[in-house]
Amino acid sequence: MRELRTPHARCHGLDRPGRIRIRHATNAALAVVAFATLVFAAACASSGHSRPRTSNNVITRAELSALEVTTAYEAVERLRPHFLRGRGPTSIRNTQVTLPVVYVGGVRAGGPEALYRVLLTQVYEIRFLNAADATTRFGTDHAGGAILVTLM
Repeated sequence: MRELRTPHARCHGLDRPGRIRIRHATNAALAVVAFATLVFAAACASSGHSRPRTSNNVITRAELSALEVTTAYEAVERLRPHFLRGRGPTSIRNTQVTLPVVYVGGVRAGGPEALYRVLLTQVYEIRFLNAADATTRFGTDHAGGAILVTLM
């Protein structure tokens, strides 16, 4: 095998015959990563025209005011029907479906049927807490979660 001995061998990336310098490959890889990062950042940038995201567990006053219903139950039934669903049996012995507990203005009001007694014009926000969060906040007997109605 003949060695390549030209004065320009180093310029072409050859230190020794058959060996390419790693530095050129590393620079190319860094350029590709930098370009990909720039494209990703541009794609994630907000145009400022997107509407605010609503939480799956909160019904805001803005959402409520757009409805043509009179009770909180009807509003929940239309906007977030999963708030009203039972969570299934909680043990082998108790096979009954566990429904969420409703709190109106911080006071326990009963099950989901209590929402029929709340006029929509009085409601600021309706929030659902899952079983774990409801039990942490209010104690046991919240296996179905809790529906919190905040009044104006």
